[in-house]
Amino acid sequence: MVFEYRQRFLLVGYLGCFAVCAVILQLLSGKHPNVEGSPIDNFTSALLWMTSLVCLLIACQRLEQRPKTLMWLFLCAVFAFLAIDEMYAFHELSEHVVGDDDHVKLLQWVLTGVALVVIGRVERVPNAVRRILVVGYIIHGVYILV
Repeated sequence: MVFEYRQRFLLVGYLGCFAVCAVILQLLSGKHPNVEGSPIDNFTSALLWMTSLVCLLIACQRLEQRPKTLMWLFLCAVFAFLAIDEMYAFHELSEHVVGDDDHVKLLQWVLTGVALVVIGRVERVPNAVRRILVVGYIIHGVYILV
């Protein structure tokens, strides 16, 4: 499928509106962004759930190609797990085991990078989508480190 200009515009416009709404609601809430249950926290969870759903929809389209279907179902489960972790902060419990919950977040970020590379090798990803994924991945990495 060719990723047409209108589709790119729609995707970028949707994600832009989503981000602007998250920032505005965060500012209006008066809460710190790192507080559990903050608007940014809720929007991040929603974005992870949406990503899980997209992976499931792609898996449904790939039913004839078993390895690709399994990969997308696995990614669907991973993103659902990350959404649940974001909602309930299970990574905070890892602080007793590894000494700092940031180690777990960093591991999740690295594994996401590995997943992006695997997707790029298994599926034909349009350049525009690849750029959006890479930029988002880098931005999230900076967010984790700061």
